[in-house]
Amino acid sequence: MSIQKYQNRIREFRKRQGMKQVELAIASGLSLATINRLEVWHFHPSDGSVQALASALNIEPDEIFPFLEKPISAKTARAKE
Repeated sequence: MSIQKYQNRIREFRKRQGMKQVELAIASGLSLATINRLEVWHFHPSDGSVQALASALNIEPDEIFPFLEKPISAKTARAKE
């Protein structure tokens, strides 16, 4: 799967949730600029960003980023809160 496919997956999951980028930014606690950069793949996200993004989208991190060495379970993260 190409890197462009991953950026499209972020956008795809966001749109499936009926969210605008600003809504995803608020829900995840990430900046709007970060959401935009992730969708156009300007940088590799940190584990914390992946966890926040997945939690806001109600999915597992490895659904978007299966190439991560140790995906963080969004469900596990929510359970710790």
